[in-house]
Amino acid sequence: MTRRLGLNLVVAVNAGLHELEPLASLYVEDAPPRFAKADPSLIVYTSGTTGRPKGVAMPERPPPPSVEAAGPPGVMLITMPMHHASGPNQVWKGRATGRRTVLMNRFDAEQVLALIERHGVNYWAAVPTMCQRISVLPPEILSRYDVSSIKAISLGAAPVPYGLKQWAVGHFGPGKLSEGYGSTETGMISSLSPADQLVKPGSSGLPFKGVAIRIRDGAGRDLPPGETGDIWVKTPTTIRAYLNADALGADVRDAEGFFKVGDVGRLEADGHLYLTDRSKDMIVAGGVNIYPAEIEAELQAHPQVLAAAVIGVPDDDLGEAPIAFLEMRPGAVAGPEEIAATVRDRLAAFKRPRAIHIIDELPRNPMGKILKTELRAPFWKGRERNI
Repeated sequence: MTRRLGLNLVVAVNAGLHELEPLASLYVEDAPPRFAKADPSLIVYTSGTTGRPKGVAMPERPPPPSVEAAGPPGVMLITMPMHHASGPNQVWKGRATGRRTVLMNRFDAEQVLALIERHGVNYWAAVPTMCQRISVLPPEILSRYDVSSIKAISLGAAPVPYGLKQWAVGHFGPGKLSEGYGSTETGMISSLSPADQLVKPGSSGLPFKGVAIRIRDGAGRDLPPGETGDIWVKTPTTIRAYLNADALGADVRDAEGFFKVGDVGRLEADGHLYLTDRSKDMIVAGGVNIYPAEIEAELQAHPQVLAAAVIGVPDDDLGEAPIAFLEMRPGAVAGPEEIAATVRDRLAAFKRPRAIHIIDELPRNPMGKILKTELRAPFWKGRERNI
């Protein structure tokens, strides 16, 4: 295989340092340092939450800037997978800033705390699920590790519940938490600063420099500030096609270069972006749009609920009806009836879940995103969902 691809060496790093030993024999004392002038081509894959993951060829990157120009040095922890855009981008950031980089092969909540203390980690970028797993550790474990070295934590790739933001600010300290929003096809889109974390609940922040965002209706018309619709973005790295596929059609990438990211949201007059939900997760009941994220937020407000996933299932009368799956916190004793009662007065009747199922663990991909396709599959078997 390596000969067919024209490669001299292929390295896969798995658990156990012993697998790196053969590489040590390649090291030559006093050899002149050699650095690539640019990064090699790299293919990453979409999350696959609404279908099969698709390959995306990341754009060529310029040589890394000097450490002085790139930002402060320090120690960074990488817990994100390398098949996703975030992992390689963090590696590049570490190299550009001259930061010592700590790699974690497989996520473990307590081990993250241990690594932060052991290496004096200053920077950590993660998905909300990872932070959530840490937040539910027993108090005696949380207090065992010193995390005061942390200067900045960035969460992204999925919505960050407000309660989780409050916990992260309380545990790691104020002024350290930020939130990023982006897609594999476009790169980073917006960021919510530490100062706005508890002031702008639900916001995904302001667009990065060079990023344009438009909110459009189903006919492709631009909507005014405050109205909800499909999110279209244009960035310097927006793709033109997926790997081994034809050029994107106008329904996904328009003539101006705006890409339909598959999320629904709104732009406020002050420029802040708010995500409502994934467009394919939207439930249509009796002709009315129901956004699962709204229901999930209410369910997750229950102190014993760790995570919630709401999906639409077939309904002979309405077309679809919402049901919920819950993953509970350790030691939880609340049942479906009790949880349903707590949201009854906060949700309109047509938004209330017709059923609540408590399961051991919600299905997730390696990025920590919930796979609603797996939850929906048994209910839609042999039927077509027109979303």
